[in-house]
Amino acid sequence: MRRSTAIAPAVRAVLIALLAGPAGCRLGQPQITHSPLTWSEQKAAIFELAPAGTPRAAAIARLEGAGIAGDWGARDTIYYCNLWERPDGARWQMDVALLFDADGRLYDLRPAEAEIRAAPAPPSLGNGSAARAGETAARSRGESLPGEPELRTRPLGPR
Repeated sequence: MRRSTAIAPAVRAVLIALLAGPAGCRLGQPQITHSPLTWSEQKAAIFELAPAGTPRAAAIARLEGAGIAGDWGARDTIYYCNLWERPDGARWQMDVALLFDADGRLYDLRPAEAEIRAAPAPPSLGNGSAARAGETAARSRGESLPGEPELRTRPLGPR
């Protein structure tokens, strides 16, 4: 009797799957890395593509045309840039949020993963809502506001 040296197709498939391992889904696609650009450089690059005053649809179309993908916030006033697929094949995780005013025009950018703080008020609002939001954020961090007594908290846990 002669032994067959051929590997059965099912066994071959299992071996390939084991060799590919966790990288199986990522074959052929570079890994996502944090953007090597500083926050200021990311902001400048975004404003170069979509300057302040650009309408919402045009701003997003320009970003997508440059390989930048993102997601809308709860409303269509903030757009989070998540990924920048560069022409050289690099894939950068971004840290930029675009802020749109009530008329749908880009008015500012801020870090997407910022600490809790108020976003600047759109020029068309000017109703003090940003100041109130800033006060709320300061209180949530345990900070006192000017003219208020210092907030004192005790550590949690056994006394």
